Amino acid sequence: MRNNVYLAPSFYAHMFNAFVMIFAVGILYVHFAVFKKMDPYRLIILALLFSIVFGIHGLSHLGLEKVYKFNPLASLFTTPRCNRRWRKYRAY
Repeated sequence: MRNNVYLAPSFYAHMFNAFVMIFAVGILYVHFAVFKKMDPYRLIILALLFSIVFGIHGLSHLGLEKVYKFNPLASLFTTPRCNRRWRKYRAY
């Protein structure tokens, strides 16, 4: 039986993580004036928190790609027209 990524709980956890990240960036955009007035220590903590969040999301991408062969960026380059255009940039 073929592994189906859409039946895996890790896929939905990954998507939830993505939505939370988008929501956080939206809050940052809306309340930028508040973040701009923060002291440097809190800004460093906030930057480290964003670093951890994006790192975990990247590891989730790696896990989905390894276990389920799911690479969402590959869908951008799967059409024949895109394959011709990007052929010279491939590593293999």
